[in-house]
Amino acid sequence: MRWIIRLLGLAAVLAAFVLGALFFLPGERIAKIAAEQITRATGRAVTMSGETRLSLYPVLGVATGAVEIANADWSDAGPMLRAESFKVGVDPRVLWGGEIRITGLEVVAPEIRLERAADGRVNWALGVEGVAPSGQSEGGTPAQSARLGLTLDRALITGARLSLTDHGTGEVLELTDLDLDLRWPDYDGTATLEAAFRRGGGPVTVSGRLDEVGAFIEGAVTGVSATVAA
Repeated sequence: MRWIIRLLGLAAVLAAFVLGALFFLPGERIAKIAAEQITRATGRAVTMSGETRLSLYPVLGVATGAVEIANADWSDAGPMLRAESFKVGVDPRVLWGGEIRITGLEVVAPEIRLERAADGRVNWALGVEGVAPSGQSEGGTPAQSARLGLTLDRALITGARLSLTDHGTGEVLELTDLDLDLRWPDYDGTATLEAAFRRGGGPVTVSGRLDEVGAFIEGAVTGVSATVAA
């Protein structure tokens, strides 16, 4: 019985230590480092504004106000992504120091602009070495594909509006009320997704998986399966 009481006491002390660390964890620092990591991973400047709030549940992380991710320099349509609010989940091991690893994202009511230039360039080409946050090559050296330093235990997008513009053909595709639940825990592993959106007034749902995501990002052909209902 005494050992049980001692163990319970130790558990209480550890819980108090963890909670204290959580309350003193600088949310602004996490948000800044998360923005820098996303910028390095995508090659696009990330701007977060508004009050930064620390969240404890269901994941450890921070929530911010509006967020923007820059578009390619050849586009004049505005940011590639603009959202009302943004949550970043991090690995709890940040409490004991070390590098902050992003494990989850939640984006509320974003406007997402995907574009294909007349010469074939696309504004969603990310994870490229030698590319500045503006999307242009640095120092006159050719850009090279690089591994994205990012995996996602879970990414949630709610209430999104997505547009895809092909400047070569003039075609514009728009999706509204887009909700996406994406799970990608291993860079070279499988990603699964559940999505729902509206196109032309009708609801559409999609569930599927993409194998070997890392290889797919780097240009390889990989397995994909999906179920679509409309």
